[in-house]
Amino acid sequence: MHEEGAALEAVPRTLMGAGSVLRLGKVIREGWGDSISTVALISGGSSFDRNPLSSRIIAGLYEEHFGLLRFHVSGEPSPALVDRCVADIKKKRQERGAELMVVGIGGGSVIDTAKAAAACATMEEPSLRYLEGVGDLLPAGTRLPLIAIPTTSGTGSEATKNSVLSSVGTAGFKKSMRHPALIPDVVIFDPMLLDAAPYGVSAPAGWDAVTQLLEAAVSTKATILTDLYSFTGLSLSAEAFPSVCEFSKANGDGSSEAERQTRYRVRSDMALAAFYSGIALASAGLGLVHGAAGVLGGIHAIPHGVVCGLLLPPVTEALTMHILSNDGKIRYAACGYLLSGRIKGREAAFSAAREAADSGIVLLNETLASWQHSYPLPGFSEYGFTEEELTALAAKASMKNSPAKIPVEEVAKILTGLL
Repeated sequence: MHEEGAALEAVPRTLMGAGSVLRLGKVIREGWGDSISTVALISGGSSFDRNPLSSRIIAGLYEEHFGLLRFHVSGEPSPALVDRCVADIKKKRQERGAELMVVGIGGGSVIDTAKAAAACATMEEPSLRYLEGVGDLLPAGTRLPLIAIPTTSGTGSEATKNSVLSSVGTAGFKKSMRHPALIPDVVIFDPMLLDAAPYGVSAPAGWDAVTQLLEAAVSTKATILTDLYSFTGLSLSAEAFPSVCEFSKANGDGSSEAERQTRYRVRSDMALAAFYSGIALASAGLGLVHGAAGVLGGIHAIPHGVVCGLLLPPVTEALTMHILSNDGKIRYAACGYLLSGRIKGREAAFSAAREAADSGIVLLNETLASWQHSYPLPGFSEYGFTEEELTALAAKASMKNSPAKIPVEEVAKILTGLL
């Protein structure tokens, strides 16, 4: 763990609580006064419009006399999608001299789109040119005012300085636009919105958050500051992740007021866990699961959370077998004590890990394997992957920041075993 020069990126102003999203119009007016005349609202393909709160949120914007520009995002965001949003935003600003704010309300794809659009609306070139690895320009560090309202608890995009965009195909990619200016001004977590997410959304999103927390916690770039968020997030996830999956399976049918409040509590806890994962990864980085996910997501249109849920248990088991450093073993063990729910609190978990690292690692692998059995996801073949593709892609999976390295042949075996 690196202590010297430990730092965190900026953390957005954060609002949380049932009904807090209904204050959106007032939050904008209180924060920006009369300088904003139009809200560019970016949401999911249809999920937001089906939500009973959507009409009340929009009514609240009209009550504050904001104009409205709507955009819908389906699937993983692409540079082409961002560029279409930016063209409309720029046209609106030129036509009416409107001062716009961007609001992203949805899952990670929506929020990534909102972040990239808010930044590119202040720059001249297409979004592709600002993506690491495929572009040739650095973001200018400017953007329109931005509010993120997550409706899933997964990517932590509401807390990060990057926007991940994809182009799917044989020459596909999944790359980031990255700059501290992309961190939103305000984040609003409302369990009433989060509670609408079905199992097919909640489970992959939760797997994504847990993966980010675990990879940040054991990262070679972890610091005492990132630990505060990653280990707290793991502790929250111990109850919140399985509970959210169970609640989303049941769809809240026939629930009493007491049961609804319990759902709101665990939804809020999982939202915080995802938020903390974003804060931690922004400084600590990620590991092999995300190194593979970036490669796989450029070849076929597979949800990012599905890749995380499939890979995290077997990759973690393999890494814990290859880990050599004592610090790495203790960190994995501490994660096991927290994620299993056996121990609460970072210091207590580290104390137990120093006493019995092997037991903590066993707990970690058992917990992940149990969750994968209880909350399954479709295999890679469902998204068009073949054994030959996965074998070839194994060599491209980055192990940057990983506390251990796995032979490429073993990575390939893990990938092909998940078809």
